Amino acid sequence: MDDFFQNIGMLIENQTHIAKTVMSTLGTMSVITPRDIGHRCILLLKEFMMGNSEQKEKVFEVIRENLIPNISHMEIIDIPTQVLKGLISIIDTVKDPQIYTLFNESIVNFMSQWTKIILGFMKLEDRNPDTMQVYEHILQLVAVTSKNPRNASAMKGSNIFKDM
Repeated sequence: MDDFFQNIGMLIENQTHIAKTVMSTLGTMSVITPRDIGHRCILLLKEFMMGNSEQKEKVFEVIRENLIPNISHMEIIDIPTQVLKGLISIIDTVKDPQIYTLFNESIVNFMSQWTKIILGFMKLEDRNPDTMQVYEHILQLVAVTSKNPRNASAMKGSNIFKDM
């Protein structure tokens, strides 16, 4: 696996005309959990995020067009924790205000729905530890995303706590 990811990295660096396509494939593969494949895909994307501005923009597009839509269509409990941890890590590491544009209003809306589900789960007496771990990472992602005033305002407007 190490050779595979090393070769993918070199391919992206040396064949710039196909870099976006290969990065998109990494974004799509980021939800694969066996053998830590998804996590390694996100780490590679994160590495390119730290590169030049052209690479950073390609990774932004991959996250916006591939990774986020993939997880937005999943049941909350099925979202791999490595994807959530990877997104949190990218946001925390990049320190670029543009990163928050990845989370447009529709993304913030489903994050708000996730939060409602999590808060309902917290009321249960019998909580599955694995479910709790996924929810913990989702709440971290929501918290990191809400550092941006526009996203925080959108979440506030979604009335997360209205029915509580």
